[in-house]
Amino acid sequence: MVLAQIPAAPFELPPLIASWLGWLPTATHVFAFSLLTWLALGGRHPVFACGLWCVINALFELGQALPASVTAEFPDVLNIHSYFHTGVFDLLDLAACGFGAWLAWYLLQSQARRNRRLLGKGVI
Repeated sequence: MVLAQIPAAPFELPPLIASWLGWLPTATHVFAFSLLTWLALGGRHPVFACGLWCVINALFELGQALPASVTAEFPDVLNIHSYFHTGVFDLLDLAACGFGAWLAWYLLQSQARRNRRLLGKGVI
């Protein structure tokens, strides 16, 4: 309801750019939820947190490629049938799942290396 109140952007991206940026929400979703899960796990298990959201999003993306006859057999829990039936499968979204997970993992590993360096120097 709140999103409907936000005015439209005063400009439109060219179709080619818009189609190439269509994967960005998927990558952002995997990235953000990987970091949130890592935090919920007490700052441990970065590979698990990133891999979990990569797999979850990839399964949802692959579910959109299933024919309607298959998705009709799914139980209608949380309207998942409608999501798979009306969603559009995109290979760029599938790649974005991996990219978002890799980016989160890379950020966490970089931060861990930095912290170890600072700890070794006695800064922290």
